[in-house]
Amino acid sequence: AIELEEAVRVLRGEERGEVRELSLTLAARLYALATGRTDEEARAAAAETLDSGAAWRAFCDWISAQGGDAAALADPMALYPERAVTLRAPGAGYIAHMDAEAVGMASLLLGAGRRVKTDRPDPGAGIRLFKKTGDAVEAGEAIAELYTKADPGPAEETFMKAVTFAAERPEGRPLVFDIV
Repeated sequence: AIELEEAVRVLRGEERGEVRELSLTLAARLYALATGRTDEEARAAAAETLDSGAAWRAFCDWISAQGGDAAALADPMALYPERAVTLRAPGAGYIAHMDAEAVGMASLLLGAGRRVKTDRPDPGAGIRLFKKTGDAVEAGEAIAELYTKADPGPAEETFMKAVTFAAERPEGRPLVFDIV
């Protein structure tokens, strides 16, 4: 549900953050490869597709064509469980690192994935990040929220062990390292 909500915001043109940037980078590269246009032309076309609402309309059409209810996309929050736990920074400083594998394990503990093939993931379970690597935090500031129907304790512990805090801002890293 968290990923769906973010994707809906990008497709509607409401999100201008890293997910939109990464989506434009990937879409532009694929479009350039498929059409022979330059990366700049392809990026402009991809941005226009998002900004005009054409991408959102196409997504809704795909959902409907597969027998889904596109109207349900209006409120992805309806999939969230009622239980949410806010995780807070233990002190002031910066988020120096997040161990992606451990964050994924925390999400699994919430019910957002499968441990075995027969498990049924909970579509409302997951982690909403409020902060990312490099962001400044104040003591007690919300850094993430866990959504689950399960006991959030093990996931909370796993997530907090996955985050490293530091007094100094870590060196920035690009969103996309390279295009091969």
